[in-house]
Amino acid sequence: MPVHSGTRVSGTMVLNVKGAAIGLDGYGKVDDAHIQDTVIWNAASGLFMNNGDHALTVNRMTIGKLSKPAFALYAGRESTLDVQNSIIANVDRAFSGEMGRGKLTHQYNNCHANNHRSCYATGETSFNPLTGGLKHLPRIEMASALKKAGDAGHQVGAQIVNRIGGNGSMFGDSGFNAETTENLWPWPYEDRLRSDLCADGVVRGFCAKSLSLTDYVWNYLTPNAQIVRPYAISEHSRDNKKN
Repeated sequence: MPVHSGTRVSGTMVLNVKGAAIGLDGYGKVDDAHIQDTVIWNAASGLFMNNGDHALTVNRMTIGKLSKPAFALYAGRESTLDVQNSIIANVDRAFSGEMGRGKLTHQYNNCHANNHRSCYATGETSFNPLTGGLKHLPRIEMASALKKAGDAGHQVGAQIVNRIGGNGSMFGDSGFNAETTENLWPWPYEDRLRSDLCADGVVRGFCAKSLSLTDYVWNYLTPNAQIVRPYAISEHSRDNKKN
């Protein structure tokens, strides 16, 4: 069977979907895979692994509002799943399916308001992330509890504010997976995105309101509040000055 090694996923969002957000499935081996700085919010289930002999590390994920488990290992054979420095809030259960020869480990996660408590490992906390630094899904606020609640005082939760790699860079190019200082937001070509995604009478998600994709994402946790554009405001700021 084929072996895929070294997969890296960073800076992704799965928002307001009806099924599972991310799956690592099949019998081909996926080894040394890493998912970092990823948001999964308002879905049926989060990340699952099934079959195969896979090895996945998850770091700094923000995952919440799920009717099923956030992380699940099913029929794992020799698979390993390690989750760290992540927010897991308002889900059915944080971790599920430690069965067979697979191994699911976790540490330094923030687990809050889940139906089944399963976060008792090293460094894991249970305070409310929405009052601990998670005001907007793409980032964690400076000087907040989440900013230093992780392993060795590092951040818990995703940070998706800057572009990764230079324009046009491809896998293997110099710096293709390095975070830049260039703002990711506002998202480019938003008028075209709205025109295409909201065609044919679509009225769910951000098509339900007269919002740009950027405004929809950044204000998702406070949909009834006045629209603000924090992506243009430094997280260090306390006086709303622009970067």
